[in-house]
Amino acid sequence: MITNNSNRIYFKGYCRGIILIQGQVQFIPVDLIDYINEESREINIEYENFISQNQLKVFNCDTINFKWDSYSIISNVIYELSDHNDFRIINFIQNVLLCKLIIIKINDSNRLNVLLKFLKSEIFVEVYLIIYFTIENKDFFKSIINFPNVTKIFINSDNFTLSSNKIYLRSIPNKYSGNLIHINPNFELISESQYHHTYFNRKLYIGPNGEIKNAPECEETFGSIKDLDSVEDLKEIISTPAFQKYWFVHKDLCDVCKHCEFRHMCVDNRMPFERADNQWYHKIECNYNPFIAKWEGDPGYRTLSECGVISNENEFSIDHDRIAEINKEIWEEE
Repeated sequence: MITNNSNRIYFKGYCRGIILIQGQVQFIPVDLIDYINEESREINIEYENFISQNQLKVFNCDTINFKWDSYSIISNVIYELSDHNDFRIINFIQNVLLCKLIIIKINDSNRLNVLLKFLKSEIFVEVYLIIYFTIENKDFFKSIINFPNVTKIFINSDNFTLSSNKIYLRSIPNKYSGNLIHINPNFELISESQYHHTYFNRKLYIGPNGEIKNAPECEETFGSIKDLDSVEDLKEIISTPAFQKYWFVHKDLCDVCKHCEFRHMCVDNRMPFERADNQWYHKIECNYNPFIAKWEGDPGYRTLSECGVISNENEFSIDHDRIAEINKEIWEEE
């Protein structure tokens, strides 16, 4: 975590910057960030007033000591409950791996009694439940709502009458797919993001057949919990460089992301792929384009290729002139 009491930091993107003031995001011009970082500069009264009002001279992000660590060997586990999996390994996960959060995914109504038995046992980690099928029995939900460790319950339904601040109604896909980008402007995440991937870092996935992965999106499998001689073998797997491969792929190493003003507050489940130049790229394009500061669906949005940006296994290049033309067209209209 951050080791000082700073409550104002700012980050520079390709065409705009962000200042984070007490957890609130405010967009600022790139020119203002360049102005702040210049040791000798011609005085700009408008910028000086803004700097003074927000104490930016004191809280320049370059002066902050971003230091992050966690007592958890694994901070969060995604656990697919099935006939092949049970909860015997959970005690190891919470007591030895010091996990903070267990996300339990349930595809089979026959496993609900096993789930209830687990929730009644001695657990101290936070639990999210993701239920993929419709459950008409409201008494079941009334019972699991009362478990203090269960803090979120995602139900595959658009219409559910039982009211609780723990229940979230949503349509849940049966397969892991899509581009889940989540912006979370907090100092803990920003500190972690300096040297770690904020989605893959210290994550563990146990699939429906017991398969062990870093995350459900990963292709690499590291055996099955059914084949482990002891639970300590799981700790050995997690400790290997191969398992931790994506933990350290932070956004400043990734094409496009390195130019994004949100890069240090973004949780992104897209798989990164490494090029020969030790840089990383994504095969799936983000739904935010930092070169024009537009989200997909916004008026004026363009894809990367339309902006003259190439990012693939062979190269990363930016057509700055093309981007300048598009930004002039987009923002002069607005």
